[in-house]
Amino acid sequence: MVWRLGKDGDFRMDSAERAPWFSHQHDAAYLPGSDSLILLFDNGNTRQLSDPAANSRGQVLRLNERDRTASLVLNVDLGAYAPALGSAQWLPNGNYLFDVGLLLPGQSSRTVEVDGSGQVVHSFRLMQWQYRAYGMPDLYNTY
Repeated sequence: MVWRLGKDGDFRMDSAERAPWFSHQHDAAYLPGSDSLILLFDNGNTRQLSDPAANSRGQVLRLNERDRTASLVLNVDLGAYAPALGSAQWLPNGNYLFDVGLLLPGQSSRTVEVDGSGQVVHSFRLMQWQYRAYGMPDLYNTY
């Protein structure tokens, strides 16, 4: 193991946010072509324990491995809390797609597309939970 990322890990978060670190995250990956930007879906279970109004988030973090610092490039409230499941995807147009995978009590889900500044471009609710959501330009091609 080279390092641990997250609360009480090896990096210091450079952010004024009250609770910047993710918890119970899903689908963390470096953005294509980057060795410093990580995209992830933050379920936010730890934040939810202390703040029942807290929602799940989509996050992009910039890492400086040399200085062991992290900063939030994107930290978008997805408008709902999912205690489990979820995904994050970078789209070629610069937008991000997040799957808020398990909404209780009805076990539905929400998929949210946001632009690079975190503004919602598209959102829809599915009346069942979903493990992952993937954006596609049409029914015949993948990104």
